[in-house]
Amino acid sequence: MRLSDEYRWKPFLYYLKKRWKFFGVCLLLALTEQIVAPMLPEIIPQTWYLRAYLPWNSIKRTGRFIDDKLHIEPDDVRGWRNRAKAHFKTVNYDRFGSRSNVGLAPGASKKLRVIFLGDSRIASYVNVTNDEIVNAYLENESIETLNFSSELYGLDQIYLTLQDVVERFHPQVVVIGIGSDVGELLDCHYLPFMYPTIGLPLLKPRLTLRDSVLEPHIPPIRKYLQQLPANPDLLDYIRQHDPHYARFEWFQRRRATPFLCALSVKNSMRYRRAGKSSIAANWLI
Repeated sequence: MRLSDEYRWKPFLYYLKKRWKFFGVCLLLALTEQIVAPMLPEIIPQTWYLRAYLPWNSIKRTGRFIDDKLHIEPDDVRGWRNRAKAHFKTVNYDRFGSRSNVGLAPGASKKLRVIFLGDSRIASYVNVTNDEIVNAYLENESIETLNFSSELYGLDQIYLTLQDVVERFHPQVVVIGIGSDVGELLDCHYLPFMYPTIGLPLLKPRLTLRDSVLEPHIPPIRKYLQQLPANPDLLDYIRQHDPHYARFEWFQRRRATPFLCALSVKNSMRYRRAGKSSIAANWLI
């Protein structure tokens, strides 16, 4: 070892010697936390953990969703649907909740009626006007279209929408747009447990196959999303029916530990004003 290397280590060793009690206490706290943290979910209410898990802006938007103040609204069968006559940036829905430019009525039509179903890729995004979406290019004197696609729709919700619109509008053609990831949500009820950073914590139905028959499992949307996150009924239901609840359990034991929460407390108000969430910034909010 060169003399210069030894000299550089001496101040560090001297600092450790003076601060050994501090570092010892920190190490003891860290070890204690690893032992205690897995037991805390049995003591601390689950709704407290949900408050820490969800971004603050998601909690606020859920309230607006329940109060019918967004461009989508709760649906007792599909989880949510486009709100009739809603306007959001360049998005405009007609009286049926469809993105289309043709005024029509339910029932049979003399024109060729085409209905589009899918997620936001078929509904088109907010920087696309109603004249620029895919179904608008088909509309002419002999063809009319309806687009009931909605953001974040899974394959099960598309199927439930199909059952509804075929009965109401009697289309001659139905176009369903699906991507390679459209099946990801088939086993999911609560979207934040599938996508932790999602901006709107929506609750959706699930379909299961029993004796070659599809059975819908439809939670009471408004009841479970009321007073979020302080609603234990939602978590009780998700624990029993959603396999992605395991991600929330991992969060409780590995990311919402007391030490991490203490580090986040000082940033809680800053994150609240910014509409974001740290690991535990919402615990005190």
